[in-house]
Amino acid sequence: MRSDIATLSLSIERTVGVPLQRQLVDQLRNLILSGRLQASAKLPSSRQIAEYLGVSRNTSLAAIDQLIAEGYVEARHGAGVYVGDIKQTKPRSVDRLPRRASVEAKLRPARPFQVGTIDSRLFPNTTWARLLSRTWRHPGQDLLGYADPFGWMPLREAIADHLYQWRGIECSAAQVIVTSGAAESFDLVARCLLKPGDTAYVEEPGYPLLIEALVSAGVRLKPVQVDEGGFVVPEVSDGRSRARAAFVTPSRQFPLGVIMPVTRRLRLLEWAKACNCTIIEDDFDSEFRFRGAPLPALMSLAPNGRVVYAGTFSKVLSPLLRLGFMVAPMAQLNQFRLRMQRRGQIASMTAQPALAEFINSGGLSSHIRRCRGIYAARQRALLSQFARAEDVVFINAQDGGLHLIAEPTTELSQDYTDEELCQIAETIGVTIKPLSAFYHGRPVSRGLVLGFAGFDERKLAASASRLVNALRRAVKYPA
Repeated sequence: MRSDIATLSLSIERTVGVPLQRQLVDQLRNLILSGRLQASAKLPSSRQIAEYLGVSRNTSLAAIDQLIAEGYVEARHGAGVYVGDIKQTKPRSVDRLPRRASVEAKLRPARPFQVGTIDSRLFPNTTWARLLSRTWRHPGQDLLGYADPFGWMPLREAIADHLYQWRGIECSAAQVIVTSGAAESFDLVARCLLKPGDTAYVEEPGYPLLIEALVSAGVRLKPVQVDEGGFVVPEVSDGRSRARAAFVTPSRQFPLGVIMPVTRRLRLLEWAKACNCTIIEDDFDSEFRFRGAPLPALMSLAPNGRVVYAGTFSKVLSPLLRLGFMVAPMAQLNQFRLRMQRRGQIASMTAQPALAEFINSGGLSSHIRRCRGIYAARQRALLSQFARAEDVVFINAQDGGLHLIAEPTTELSQDYTDEELCQIAETIGVTIKPLSAFYHGRPVSRGLVLGFAGFDERKLAASASRLVNALRRAVKYPA
């Protein structure tokens, strides 16, 4: 029995401050508990729900995953999602079970072509162990005493110097804020520089973690389509929309990988000044430029304090360090400090002294150069495999980054969505993210996002071969 989405009376209210995913989960759960959705009823697909409600595919997928984790519905391989027999299901903790399920899901070894995966074998274990031991064998009072909420000053000084050398940013250590990563940085910006109900421009498609942080803070989103030059700068007249901020990835747009040219960067800065807006520069993947030197950051062009810069060490070293950073204009530091003093520092102090010494000794720069060469070779290996697969997908080479986007041929796209192609990939042991999942609204383009950094050339070649063969079979025998 399949449920007609029109009869479910689902609705979304965008003005109540409740995240869209939470609204959708609550409504579907209530429909099941009330008996309107009975056991063995098939739910509408995530795509149907997203299109019907005008929400992103990410939102509907996350809502369904939540209900699966809570035990209200179950996914049947290749058949869809069905309502479970909750009368026979033991009570489950709505608050605790999803987190446990999420942890268990992450325990599975990474598989090609998971996005965001780096090669943990490249981490400088010996050097890092020596630095940690040197710091904590006889720690000083500056480490054992009250911690500055902005982070350990020697690390902030090291980051400021590193940014000047690598990204052309002239800033003082006082402007550097050590965070636990991108999620905390986005949350701080949303809660310190914006108010609930404020409007912010975001890239479309864009980074789901950013969207989640802004929505949680009650910020209204205004997606802006990305073209071959990245974020399309609005007209100055659009300032009447009272947008307070624009979140951009100019060095390498995520997920499309395009680079914003300097002419557009300057126009963006002029627009921000005219509209009295703050630009938040997420410097995604800037270290991994395979040809030429790293491009200057947008912040290096904005000495007038219009840009907040956010970076992380997750891709460069390891996500397990849980360390990132922000550079804020001097005029905004008090807003960040007041909030962080009330909340306390989240970023662990344990790794901060070791990281400071690693940067100052030149170890970080050497590590980046080493990883850049290895990841460049892996990108070339993947491109060479798909060069012989133009009957099913096209891939345009990029000069950097840790993932590529494969565009299905017209013949393949006529029979399958990119999400369905990713499901086909799962059946042959590879994990791919659909490009449509990165849209906040209705997707205008579709593709396969292929991460390659975490896997050696031989594994990439074997996985690519299996994927191409599976796609060829799908063209020959469409579902």
